[in-house]
Amino acid sequence: MTAHYRLLIGLISLVFICTNCSVDEDVSLEEYISNFASNASQTESGLYYILERSTGSPTAMPSDFVQFHFRQFDLQRREIANSYDRDLATAFEVQNLLVGLAEGLALMGAGDKATFIVPADLSGGVISEGGLVYQIELLNVYESLEDYNSGVITDYLSDNNLMADRTESGLYYIITEPGEDPKPGPTTSVTVNYNGYFTNGVTFDQGANINFPLNGVIAGWTEGLQLIGQGGAITLLIPSYLAYGSTGNSEIPPNAPLLFDVELTTVN
Repeated sequence: MTAHYRLLIGLISLVFICTNCSVDEDVSLEEYISNFASNASQTESGLYYILERSTGSPTAMPSDFVQFHFRQFDLQRREIANSYDRDLATAFEVQNLLVGLAEGLALMGAGDKATFIVPADLSGGVISEGGLVYQIELLNVYESLEDYNSGVITDYLSDNNLMADRTESGLYYIITEPGEDPKPGPTTSVTVNYNGYFTNGVTFDQGANINFPLNGVIAGWTEGLQLIGQGGAITLLIPSYLAYGSTGNSEIPPNAPLLFDVELTTVN
């Protein structure tokens, strides 16, 4: 993907860094618990939690990679962010989340649902007083980032009755038109038409007659477009570590596997 973006949706950043949280000083954490979460349990660190659904699955470890849906609220019960509106679950390594969320997720297994009330001192400095409320639905637990990406991509292939090849790097691809020789090299300039979308089918970027050198784009494109020749077409299913990694880019969430349908119109 090039620096050319025509992004069609506005995803909320899913790093759980709440830069616009306003905590009403008249609503204390104690009052919130008393009024809305009187049945919550509390850990030794001060995290409040309510396990609303427990499947008995093994709980997540700090080094595990978890995929989940969430809603985030302040103590006035105002929604700050959620992942449900766009049907795009987020994913992080447990130990890279806020301290309070990392502790809470370690109480959950795949299929569980819980509410966590995270005090300010467990928010990693996101807020200085009060607390934040998270409703979490834990979808899957993976042992590593690689397992997560492979799991999401293979599930997509299975759900859509598709067969793909896989390279040693972890890139999945489907060649629909091989094209003609010569194929591009790792620094060749090419012109393409493309459509980029998430595994939920939502398009986030597209372009026509876009020209760029293959060493100037994400690694999944550099590798994948060398598999076809001029006039070829390919679907690239790119794990996040061959795309925008743990930080994401612009509107692309952290750790997001990406899909692209690409037509290679010209090898320059």
